[in-house]
Formats: sequence, structure tokens, C-alpha cells
Amino acid sequence: MPDDQLPRMVISSDFGHFRVLDLEAREETHFSLEEFPDRLEMFGFIAGYERRPVPRRACSPTSKRLKLMGKLFDELKASGYQDHALTMLLVRIPLPSLR
Repeated sequence: MPDDQLPRMVISSDFGHFRVLDLEAREETHFSLEEFPDRLEMFGFIAGYERRPVPRRACSPTSKRLKLMGKLFDELKASGYQDHALTMLLVRIPLPSLR
């Protein structure tokens, strides 16, 4: 069979245990029926979902914003803001552009 016609995965089961061979990643996984709900992401390709790597730089501005919001939270909490009032304030603050 030509490479472009090979399946992405080979899945076998005795309805109590599963064995999944991921031919693209060259990985083999075994799990029980009880673990199946925790492994559903493995089968996303059936519905057309694809795994895509997220570029590191795409996460960087978000991480910076989260650190700033965390520092602001800590400072406001230390100054006496109560939990509910503090939460309401923080969800209304527009995040700065960090480009």
C-alpha cells in the first residue's frame, strides 16, 4: 500500500481493553474501557480535528499579561480589596497590548 494511503491509526479492542497504534507519531498506547473517556482526544481525527503545534511566541504575550494580572491581583488583595470586589474589578480591566 502506498504511504499516502496508509491509515493514521490502527485500533484494536476486545471491548475491555484498547490498543492504539499511531502510525504518524510512531506511538503505541494501551488502555482499558474505564480509561476510554480520558483518552477521547486521541480519536479527534475521526471528526476531522488536527493536532497543531502552537508557536512559542504566540503564547508569550498572553503569559506576560497573565503575570501582570497576577501581580495586580496580589497587590490589590494586600491593600484590602475583598475577593468578590477584587474579581469584579479585574474582569473589567482591559488587557494591555504587549506587542
